[in-house]
Parts: sequence; structure tokens; C-alpha cells
Amino acid sequence: MANADQLRNEIDQGKSGAKAPFADPSVASLGTDDEAGGYPPTQNQISWTRRTELRSDASAGPNTTDESTRSPSGEGLGLPPRGATPFMLGALALFLIVAGLAFAYLSRG
Repeated sequence: MANADQLRNEIDQGKSGAKAPFADPSVASLGTDDEAGGYPPTQNQISWTRRTELRSDASAGPNTTDESTRSPSGEGLGLPPRGATPFMLGALALFLIVAGLAFAYLSRG
């Protein structure tokens, strides 16, 4: 018979397929809130959760990653290189200033 602590450990090991194998502090409340309130999860609740969470057909879920979407520098692919954003914002501001001055000059006429 499994208890909530064993189930939490199996989920942390990545056996559910929904997360990377890593200790997740947000899962710490699995069973503990009920126990603190004087109503620990029943064996039926734990068995049902085990069946639904630890399916043998579970594949990696949307929140897991093999880091293949990261570049060697660690940034996400498709994002500007580190330090480029301030330069691009400055260039945009300069363009808007020049465009505004040109509009003001041409509309004076």
C-alpha cells in the first residue's frame, strides 16, 4: 500500500511523465493539508491518484523540457541576443523622433 508521501516521491522522480524528475516544493502539500486538517487521504483516494498520475503510457508533458529549445548561450531560440534589446529600443526611439520631426516639418507648410 502506498501513502501520499510515496506518491509525491514518485511524481518528483518523473514517473508521472508530467514533469521533469526534480523535487518540486509545490507538490509538498500533496496529502499534508488533509492530514493537518485531521482528514488524511484514504487508500482509495491515493490508489485513484496513483492510477491517474502514474500511467504507463504517460509521456513527457508540456512543462518538461530536454533543453533543446535553448541556444548554447542559454537563451531561448528566436529571441534577440543578450544586450540587443536596449539597442533596439534606442533605435526605435530615434526613428520615432526623426519621423515626428519630419512630419512636423512637412505639415508646417
